Amino acid sequence: GINAEYMGELGITDSDTYALAINAYGLVGKWQKAVDLVEAMVAAGHTPSLKTYTACLQAYGVNQRTEEAWQLFNKCRDLPLTLTTYHAMLRACGSDVTGQLYAWQLFRELKDSPDTALQPTTVTYNHMLTTCRERWPLVVELLGEMEASGISKDVVTYNAAMAASPAESHTRQLLDTMTAEGLSPTVGTFFTCVSHAATSAEWKCELLATMHTYGLVPTPSLCRMVISACKSESDSKNSPVPDHQKPGLIAAYHGLRLWKECMRVHELPSTTSPTPPKSPHTYLQLLQAYQRGHSKSKTQCVVSLYSEMRQIGVPLTMDHFIPLFTLLSKARRWELILEGTESILAEGLPMTKDVAQVALQACKAEARADTAVRVLDAMQATGLTPSREDYHLTLLLAEDPQVVDRLTWEMGQLGLMPEALPDVHF
Repeated sequence: GINAEYMGELGITDSDTYALAINAYGLVGKWQKAVDLVEAMVAAGHTPSLKTYTACLQAYGVNQRTEEAWQLFNKCRDLPLTLTTYHAMLRACGSDVTGQLYAWQLFRELKDSPDTALQPTTVTYNHMLTTCRERWPLVVELLGEMEASGISKDVVTYNAAMAASPAESHTRQLLDTMTAEGLSPTVGTFFTCVSHAATSAEWKCELLATMHTYGLVPTPSLCRMVISACKSESDSKNSPVPDHQKPGLIAAYHGLRLWKECMRVHELPSTTSPTPPKSPHTYLQLLQAYQRGHSKSKTQCVVSLYSEMRQIGVPLTMDHFIPLFTLLSKARRWELILEGTESILAEGLPMTKDVAQVALQACKAEARADTAVRVLDAMQATGLTPSREDYHLTLLLAEDPQVVDRLTWEMGQLGLMPEALPDVHF
């Protein structure tokens, strides 16, 4: 286990390093290791600071260790407590009876404190709303206090309130108010609505069908909940899915298909249209997700996704082409990169350095001198200066003497002329 002797063997003896390690464990919720380190720190002759204890409270909060957190918090009362420490303790208070009692005691302490630095903030109220999931009247009271005190609400505020909503009508009102205030729903917002508040398959479908308008990709669990709700309602009524539910059901099946690495895992019911919803931002999120977790096994998925985007006419921007070209270049799918390059040039999209580099590599692999020259032109039209290597690559592909002369002249104008040009054969 972690003790002072073990830490000494690692060469960790100063209080600052102990504090950093405890903070790290606190952030990831390793409460037992955080507590062990505090004990080792004391055994080594160091005095833990309030920040150190707060880190332990955060670890307790991640794991909902309410009683242990409460005992530690009471030990800190002789220290100058900060709002961050209170918030760490509030996070550790669950929604059970004991957790709510502790939370309300802390909340009253903050409201009654003469210290302005300890007055409740949006984060404070968000923690309180989270503990009141089954007590709607208290949620209404807290929201009213925020309004009266001029404390702003954020997405977390509304998500927590929706989770406590006892009726679909209340949830709809909260969602409408949230969007009216200019706050954009998150995936968590829709998950809360579908799993906690939406009682009818109709509204579940409506919610899922509108996610793409906010550039959100529904999670597999959300898709399955909507599909299950539609199936259950359809079976109970012994009737096909009604027309007004079809867009949401289509979005659910399509969402599952995309999350399953672009492979079709469910056949759409014969009563629905197989056309997926067109959402450029949805596809951008998927491309970026593939880019972060790229592996060779994902190559076919990326190719399938690109094919689908072209097939249904998704309007592509440079934001799409940047991750797409990166992924396709790793797979050495030069022909697809050239196809994308032609689209970029035809649409007159502003070229970027990274995309141009990949496009030129594709031109080299496929011996496309004309496209390489147009890429250089697009770079300059965007305000980018091609490098000497960019010109060399294009010159090696060029077969037209006039093109060679033009490129050579441009290199001279840009001060890129080397001592010797690459051999060019006409």
